[in-house]
Amino acid sequence: MENDLIHSILYTNFESIDDVYPTKDIPKVLNEATKTLISNKCFSLLVSENRIIPKSLLIIPFPSLNLKGLIKYFEWIDEIRHGGLRQAALIILFKESDDIVFYKYIGIFESLLERFSQTISNLEVQKTEITLIDDYLKDLLLKTKGILEDLKNQELSDQKSQEFPEDPSDLYDTTQYSFKVIIVGDPEVGKTSITLRFTNKAFLRTYIPTLGVNITDKNIRVDHSKIKVIIWDIAGQSKFQTTRKNFYRGAEGIIMVFDLTKRKSFDNLSEWYKDVKKTLKFEKDFVGFLLGNKKDLKNERTVKMEEAELLANKLNLRYIETSALTGENVMFIFHKIGEILLSNLFNKKD
Repeated sequence: MENDLIHSILYTNFESIDDVYPTKDIPKVLNEATKTLISNKCFSLLVSENRIIPKSLLIIPFPSLNLKGLIKYFEWIDEIRHGGLRQAALIILFKESDDIVFYKYIGIFESLLERFSQTISNLEVQKTEITLIDDYLKDLLLKTKGILEDLKNQELSDQKSQEFPEDPSDLYDTTQYSFKVIIVGDPEVGKTSITLRFTNKAFLRTYIPTLGVNITDKNIRVDHSKIKVIIWDIAGQSKFQTTRKNFYRGAEGIIMVFDLTKRKSFDNLSEWYKDVKKTLKFEKDFVGFLLGNKKDLKNERTVKMEEAELLANKLNLRYIETSALTGENVMFIFHKIGEILLSNLFNKKD
């Protein structure tokens, strides 16, 4: 899988809006029009920020290509050029469906891309043959794939050692109960980030990109029972509307997510509720949460807690606020769902 994660690496120079050079790409899988499209979007983003180089890596989407890019912007002094400054970007391209890996491990790539961008800057200052940059991009590709391989192996190892850590003697026992929980909401409200915070599985997942669902699971303990929570993280884009109902079926719990800083994502919740209710019957033992994410962005908040609680009561859901960034309340909400579902199951048996 790790070898398939990287689509390609592009190195591009910026001078003006009419002077953008997609200089090199490894491997040679991009046509000139595509390279220009990617380069222009990266440059436009830089221009919108007054050409100030971001201190951290960025991830930006290229929807028409079904790709995203991990971007490292950098610059160097060039006295020959107008303004005496040259700016450029290294862009690691990957499939949209694999963005969970790069969001999780973005910090790992900071030093690697910093090192390579510095090397390329030095080569440019020295007016080195462009073929040398080609060689460095090949090296960057190999090192990136090596890092992904190591991270995957680490995740596999952690998976074996961390399940049910309270009782190491039965690490490999099968779970007693499993519950399907669906997560729905507008795009970019943090559904995948919340799931990742809980499961910590960037590699150990099943993704169906053509249909728009990310399926992952985690084993937890509730009282003395071992539970598998199976999470169906369902894409929010409208193009998946006709297929979503197939993923709703069989769910015993639902988490409806909105972004506390995006009013529209809150206003759309009633439509999400209607969409799910067409397929699922929200009976008394069905567990539902309304989740306000990005609680950490206090100064950007546009939805008050009181109105979110009012909507939750109207929809017969429980309300809670989380931060996928800090992890606040993320573990709690999934454990709470497991606890309620298990209690409902026992009550049925009685």
